Amino acid sequence: MFNAEGQGRDVPSFLLFASADDSRTISFNEEIQRLFFGSRNDVPFNGGDPVPTGLYSATVNRFEYDSEETGFHLLIPFALRPNLADKDGARRSDGTLVPSGSFTQLFQHGVFYPFGGEHRAQRLERLFDRWTELIESGVWTVGENGVEGGIDMFQDADHGAWEDYWIPPSW
Repeated sequence: MFNAEGQGRDVPSFLLFASADDSRTISFNEEIQRLFFGSRNDVPFNGGDPVPTGLYSATVNRFEYDSEETGFHLLIPFALRPNLADKDGARRSDGTLVPSGSFTQLFQHGVFYPFGGEHRAQRLERLFDRWTELIESGVWTVGENGVEGGIDMFQDADHGAWEDYWIPPSW
């Protein structure tokens, strides 16, 4: 049941696929709070609490105009583009650089959002298609425990291979 303050209208994020190494966490911070909890006051974490890394569904407010329940956020255990002066590194679908220090913007839209949806996350289907391409093209190799290199493979986005770690825009 929904009450007058709007409680009950959010579909919270949940961890779809955790990093194979459960010790790979990051400290709860403002970026994670903004994406996963919005402006809610009842956040179950305090600053610095460990948050598991991996692939999460996007939080959805079902009463917002143009809401979408197919989004994701990839939470990685290291900051992208840690050097603000660096003009290279990970990029988003619109070609803009991932914000320096981000843990969540890899494979996301960027400033340009197709057909509106200013707050919409990239679709999970597009991420899985991209990961399949990375395997089929030989960029990623798969061993008996999954993709070799694990979650650390995403660091390649900052080291000259950003084109492998973005989702080209499509209509």
